[in-house]
Amino acid sequence: MASERVPLTVVDPDGEREVVLSSPNKLVWPDVGITKAELAEYFQIVGAPFLAANGNRPVSLERFRDGVGSADSRPDGFFSKNPPKGAPDYVHEVMCTYNSGRRHPQVVLDEAAAIGWAVQMNTVVFHPWASLAADTDNPVELRIDLDPQPGTDFADAAARQLHIVSALRMSCAALGGVLADLPEADAGLAGLTAAPSGRLRVDVPSPFASLILIPALPAFRERYPEIQLDLGVSDRHVDLIGDNVDCVVRGGALTNPALVARHVGDLQLRVYAAPSYLLRAGTPEHPQALEGPHHRTVGFLWARTGQPLPFEMRRGTEHVRAQGHDICAVDDGNAYLAAGLAGLGVLWLPDYMARPHVAAGELVPLLQDWTLEPMPLYVAYPPQRHVSAKVRVFIEWVAGLMALHAPVMERSR
Repeated sequence: MASERVPLTVVDPDGEREVVLSSPNKLVWPDVGITKAELAEYFQIVGAPFLAANGNRPVSLERFRDGVGSADSRPDGFFSKNPPKGAPDYVHEVMCTYNSGRRHPQVVLDEAAAIGWAVQMNTVVFHPWASLAADTDNPVELRIDLDPQPGTDFADAAARQLHIVSALRMSCAALGGVLADLPEADAGLAGLTAAPSGRLRVDVPSPFASLILIPALPAFRERYPEIQLDLGVSDRHVDLIGDNVDCVVRGGALTNPALVARHVGDLQLRVYAAPSYLLRAGTPEHPQALEGPHHRTVGFLWARTGQPLPFEMRRGTEHVRAQGHDICAVDDGNAYLAAGLAGLGVLWLPDYMARPHVAAGELVPLLQDWTLEPMPLYVAYPPQRHVSAKVRVFIEWVAGLMALHAPVMERSR
């Protein structure tokens, strides 16, 4: 007879997901009567602080098929050497190398639904690595296990952590302030439940700011009222350390391997022109026509090179690199769009920028039987910094926004 299965609705920044729990009434902690469904609900309640502490890093799952027994007769849990088979697409994984030299993939839990899936797989204990998923060999923080032992409780652990933070501060002073971000450790265990707060310095492209991020900021402000956002709006190169920026949002391939990056979206690009331009120059029927004498393009000056880049276009087996001849080149996304709307030339735009202008008749899609490679969108930050709760929740929020406007495209597992 098949076991009972119930859906669990999980709310993430990018909307709702449904996680199916089998045997929801199974006792995962018989001594205290906690069922699988109750454990899953608990992890949804603490999902935000859990992800702030454990997201974007490898996590080893300790699973208990028969539940956690009493202290005297506790059945052994087991560690998954590899992520359980059949994991959904929103559960990511990263290859990790152990001290023994052996390599195994580990899961990366980046959203609340992934935690629910782990509970469905009978996970009771989560063991996060001290490194980030983007660089598993290099720890980025010191973690001290203060779990209460027999005869102690969380009040004892909270008291001890004050002494530990004090000792670490004295050590840091002796080392010249190596751990510059230690003030966030003041919260100790309370930091897992405290609301993210403080000044957050972010730099984002201008179209993303005006069309996606700023219109959604009231909801972010309502959810995280203690975060003060300093928003730089540009497409320039940003020195995150020198400019004292916490994170940046950027499109295209990342060229700085020192940065940790979260892939949050894929921008589908298409070709457009204003009706006034098409009336004057005609409608191109092939990308190669853009290289001829009758057409002009608007150039976009990429911060990394200071030059416009060609766009690769495909139709079946046909492959063309098109750049055209620009009479105007700009280094700002909003100015690029404005030049196209003014009829200065053909331009390549992501859907979210073009959509309202196509609906208003201000832009016309061109070469619609040709496709372009999507442009990946990343949130990047320095790996050597302690990743604060305010940065983590901002990254999750941006990922949620992009899931609505330009989600990450499915990748084969």
